[in-house]
Amino acid sequence: MPQIINTNIASLNAQRNLNSAQNANDTALQRLSSGLRINSAADDAAGLSISTRFDAQINGSNQAIRNSADGVSLAQTAEGALDSITDSLQRIRELAVQSANGTNNSIDREALNLEAQQLIDEIENVSETANFNGTSLLDGSFNGIRFQTGANADNSIDVTINEISTNTLGVAKTAGLSAFGGATNETTDTAGTVLSTTQVDTSANALSNGDLVINGVAIQASSGGDDSASFRLQDASAIAKAAAINEKSDETGVTAVALETEVAGQAATYLDTAGSFELNGVSIDVATNSANSNDANRETIVAAINAVSGQTGVVATNTGNDSTGITLTAEDGRNITLSDFNGFAGASNLALGGNAAGSDGAATTVVSTVSAGILLQSNDGSDIVIGEGTGDLANSGFTEGAKSGQAAQISSAQLSGSAGAAFTTIDAGDLTINGISIRATTENDDTVSYANGASTLQHVQSSAISRATAINEVSDNTGVTAIVEATRSSGSQTATALSTATAAFTINGVSTSNIDLSNADASTRRQDTVDAINAISGQTGVTAVDSGDGIELVAEDGRNITIQQGAASAFEAAGIENLNSTTAAGQNNVFTGTIRLEAAGEFTLSSDTGDIAAFGLQSGTFGAEEAGTLLKDVDLSTVDGALSAITAVDNALQQVSSERANLGATQNRFNSTISNLTISSENLSASNSRIRDADYAAETAELSRTQVLIQAGISVLSQANARPQQVLSLLG
Repeated sequence: MPQIINTNIASLNAQRNLNSAQNANDTALQRLSSGLRINSAADDAAGLSISTRFDAQINGSNQAIRNSADGVSLAQTAEGALDSITDSLQRIRELAVQSANGTNNSIDREALNLEAQQLIDEIENVSETANFNGTSLLDGSFNGIRFQTGANADNSIDVTINEISTNTLGVAKTAGLSAFGGATNETTDTAGTVLSTTQVDTSANALSNGDLVINGVAIQASSGGDDSASFRLQDASAIAKAAAINEKSDETGVTAVALETEVAGQAATYLDTAGSFELNGVSIDVATNSANSNDANRETIVAAINAVSGQTGVVATNTGNDSTGITLTAEDGRNITLSDFNGFAGASNLALGGNAAGSDGAATTVVSTVSAGILLQSNDGSDIVIGEGTGDLANSGFTEGAKSGQAAQISSAQLSGSAGAAFTTIDAGDLTINGISIRATTENDDTVSYANGASTLQHVQSSAISRATAINEVSDNTGVTAIVEATRSSGSQTATALSTATAAFTINGVSTSNIDLSNADASTRRQDTVDAINAISGQTGVTAVDSGDGIELVAEDGRNITIQQGAASAFEAAGIENLNSTTAAGQNNVFTGTIRLEAAGEFTLSSDTGDIAAFGLQSGTFGAEEAGTLLKDVDLSTVDGALSAITAVDNALQQVSSERANLGATQNRFNSTISNLTISSENLSASNSRIRDADYAAETAELSRTQVLIQAGISVLSQANARPQQVLSLLG
């Protein structure tokens, strides 16, 4: 090994090792002093990136916990105000019950009313002043307020507190049976010949198990034992149906009330001979009227009917009009039954609800019965949802879907468009919803319906999917959402088979296999057609069903159904002729689906420039109706006012209780969120700690190691630096 002075290799090596030991020592000291394994990106770039994301989640979750706690506090504040309102309502009800008692005079009632008005004013004061951090809670402005309950943008809870004030309390949302397709159900049992008018045979069926579902609860069969007033068809009466509905009132939250039965008369001619008939089982004799006057005739019959109204429960009224005759009314909702007409000669007749009975001097046993309507009232002001169970909903007189009173969800309004084959596109200005104009539909709105030319392209623009797309673009502004219904098109009964031919149909641009339409058996031809259509349903989006009366084509996603065949006889033989309209041979027959509009409350449809019916809707305002007395209008100074106040306060208590229940559920949801976020934050913190925190056992060992290395390095460096001096001994 050469002996050199200018370059001290040993010293350089010792310096390098000493620097390395000092760097490692510095790192250990930094980690021990900070408690972190990662103090800069140089320590662990990937780990720092992961840890930073964890920090964001942890900090966001911790803030969300505080946000949720604020939500609990807000809900508790609102509920406290509602508790105060409940106390006031209970006192008002107590005063109303006291005022309704016959022992009180007008002065007493004025005093009771004075206290009630003070309590009503206090309720309004609570409604106006209840606030949290300057935000009003009960005045109706707290609508869809967002609470950030998570670390990410989409982790939120929207809270709405309905207006609770004297301007909203006291009324309940209602739907009359008349709004659900007619308050009058009629039936006719005939023996003999009905003269002078055309007989109308409609049905008034009793409720069977499974016929009616309200708010998800199945209503049991109606029983004639619940109607002791009606003479006939007791189990189909409004009284019996209301009783069946009310048996489930605790579960549905809906109360049914039998409306009064009212039957409008028909055009009448004067009665020139005596006769008799039965009304609700009570025989009524009508004397000969010699006045030769229609009005005198009506007065004679009215007097005869009203003479026994205590037995029949029916009151007759002379309308004073020859075209409307006499009106019969049963205030308690019992059925009205006319039967056993005797001795009315010539052109004379008596009529009930469109069913006429009479004879040329001979007795008949014709029976006409009319039932009353039913009023459904939500006990807490919430939505009423009418559904169909396993039976026949028509037996109840109610229907699903539709509009206004017809809405299946009262106040959560729905409007179903009509089905058809000739809808037009929506152009700008054609449709306005809640004051917002809907844009024109385009072919780009519907990417699934078939189009192969100008005519079918126009049908794409008028499809249910296109219409719904245009409407939903502004649903945030209108509050109305359009839902596409399945497209359905039903054919007519299969007629004559083809002599020898087979045929193929083109559905949505895809051809079926050839179908043997020469089979003499119609059901076999239909089934072969169904099989051929369903074999290509994956390409067309259309399925076929044999209904027994023809073939029904269905597109569940609401796309248009386009069908083509060269020969009209093939349509007929296959059972798909007249699908909702005339099916033309050699042409694209396009059938368009329907849309259903839904909204949380009332909404209005109108048209500025076009015919709204051309695209399956109708102008008007749709939504809930309300019934009852507002709390601000309560007056205990009269007996009637006190009785009305009891009902109003009961409705108000239901509304307040419902809102308190909603707030209670909101509190529980916030508390659940807090619990979940706390666990999540804990687990994230543990994960972050494993990545970023220093292991003190390992770091202290590293510190000791580097300290020893530094001491050794310094000692060795000293010796290495002294090595060149040893060369001087060679010069001596």
